[in-house]
Amino acid sequence: MNAVKAAMAAGRTLVLLNFDDIYESLYDVLNRRFVTRVDPKTGRAQSCLRLAIGARSHLCPVAPSFKVVVIAEEEHALANLDLPLLNRFEKMTFGVEDVLSPRGLALARALREWCELVASQSGLGSVEAAFCAAHVGLVPSLVHANDAADLGECKRLLAALLTPEAVVTSPAAKEVVSLE
Repeated sequence: MNAVKAAMAAGRTLVLLNFDDIYESLYDVLNRRFVTRVDPKTGRAQSCLRLAIGARSHLCPVAPSFKVVVIAEEEHALANLDLPLLNRFEKMTFGVEDVLSPRGLALARALREWCELVASQSGLGSVEAAFCAAHVGLVPSLVHANDAADLGECKRLLAALLTPEAVVTSPAAKEVVSLE
């Protein structure tokens, strides 16, 4: 909480990642519910926000440039965080594809097409049925982790996840597996 107070007073941007336990303490901060105090000696106004810690709360000074960024995985946020808390934020969704270069995006697109071809040829109906542990982020994550890899090398890495049925029934899969 001291780091939160210091960031508020200094006007820095506070980035919170996996701080589920303190979000309730920050409701007035997140609502930007300012209290203005006037110093009787100087006559200067100071904006403050209330930080609640258990049953106690403290008014803490806040600089106008103070910002809060909360980072949470979408599934975790929807399952574990209160909806009123989520409604306080401008929401942005980022996936692995958002950090890929144009070359990486083209490689991911080609790999996705190959995965769909394998699934179609094998008669399994979906990429998830043809590749073990397949999910929406598999291909872009593979490309991101193997930035210098070419299409053939990425196909060989994906081939390690093929189900036996996909290897036997898909010509596109057989071609890659036979090269190993």
